[in-house]
Amino acid sequence: MYLAFISDIHGNYFALKAVLEHLMREGEPNYDRIICLGDILAGHGGNEKVIELLDEYQVELVKGNHDGKYVPWDVIPANRLELVETLIKWEEENIFPEIRDRLDDLPTTLSISLEDGRTLLAFHSNPSNLWDMANASDVDTDKMIEVYGDLPGEVLIYGHYHRSHVLEFDGKTLINVASVSGYVSMYVDNLARFTTLESRPDRFVIRQEVVAYDVAAQKKMDQETNAPFARNWD
Repeated sequence: MYLAFISDIHGNYFALKAVLEHLMREGEPNYDRIICLGDILAGHGGNEKVIELLDEYQVELVKGNHDGKYVPWDVIPANRLELVETLIKWEEENIFPEIRDRLDDLPTTLSISLEDGRTLLAFHSNPSNLWDMANASDVDTDKMIEVYGDLPGEVLIYGHYHRSHVLEFDGKTLINVASVSGYVSMYVDNLARFTTLESRPDRFVIRQEVVAYDVAAQKKMDQETNAPFARNWD
């Protein structure tokens, strides 16, 4: 069984397009499922074009913190408050209500039985609190045990914090698939990142990959839609 995971598109249409075309190109495995782990819009100007592309490729969707209408303003860090306010205001004015309703109704987790008998649980960051940063490099052990310790799965795969990693922790394998949007990926290269997993009867194989995309075209789209990230490309 071949699985592909993407996350944190943030409306970056051209990065998403490059990743999906890469996954479907000749010579790649025939992926049984492509799963997006949230933060589908918010930031770039792709909006309905991103949704159409996800539907075209039959991508399964899991809810991220920017996909819901609820925002816990009281716990947003002060250094991120202005950005979140800008994103939310732009989303309310520029994303079709039916799309926002659809994203708000997405499930927060997705469970998959792997061929070696283990269970994979896919989610955005913390299934009980989508805004929680549970997998950043500065999170302590107690916090990770609190969030991940009792989750029903031996393999936990998520996004939210935009750097890729594979960790063994408390008897579980933790996988961060990183961000499709090179702009928000916390890397300086503007490459789109994703993760694939091949499930075999005796083990699974993880690949964390990058592809280039048309940065200039996305920048133009952001400027034309006055998207929040348009002003920061330079």
